[in-house]
Amino acid sequence: MDAVADRDAAVDYAACSAILMMHLSRFCEDIVLWASSEYGFITISPRASTGSSIMPQKRNPDAAELIRGKAGRVFGDLQALLVMEKGLPYAYNRDLQEDKSLFFDIEDTVQSSLEAFAILVQCIEPNIERMRSALEKGYIEATDVAEFLVIKGIPFRTAYQAAKRLVEHCIEEKKSLRSIAQADLSVHEAFDKAAIDARELAEYLDPVACVARRSQIGGPAPERVAEQIERLRRLIAS
Repeated sequence: MDAVADRDAAVDYAACSAILMMHLSRFCEDIVLWASSEYGFITISPRASTGSSIMPQKRNPDAAELIRGKAGRVFGDLQALLVMEKGLPYAYNRDLQEDKSLFFDIEDTVQSSLEAFAILVQCIEPNIERMRSALEKGYIEATDVAEFLVIKGIPFRTAYQAAKRLVEHCIEEKKSLRSIAQADLSVHEAFDKAAIDARELAEYLDPVACVARRSQIGGPAPERVAEQIERLRRLIAS
């Protein structure tokens, strides 16, 4: 009876597909944001975007938006499968015929979304200078200030408070962390205790250096990213 009573294989496939589409949707949301004029981190070539029907200067990230929308469709198909089965008595029921259209819709949607996403990624052109200028805002390197103090022998709890106070000072003075003078470090005694030099700290806070130091396995350092790309290429090839 159990062999003909459920569609667990279809539900498993639908659940995995829904998770895949969820991740694709999140990638696409980032792409939509990064391509907007507010961010401007990337430009999407005409192959994966179109012009606006009313605003001549605007390009719409069509592929990203369509993939993002398709995710909801797959979620709905998964839900439909679960609802179809939840009230059925054991043994075969004609209701189960509904699984075919849902299953094949999921397959078609996921396949077309993956193909479109592969094209979309190829059409992305990074705006490096815009990204670099964005790093001057938000004090993203504040954790590195605390890290630098720890390297100099300051306990992390104290280093955290010192970095926090320095950020507050920079906000008040409308400065970036990499533009501070030696006098600015007087905001917390930890900087004096560790004999921190403002110029040395500024070099440590260079964005390229900050990323390069994150060289643990799976980290964002360039060599680690290259390793992950190569690993995925081997996985795909196999």
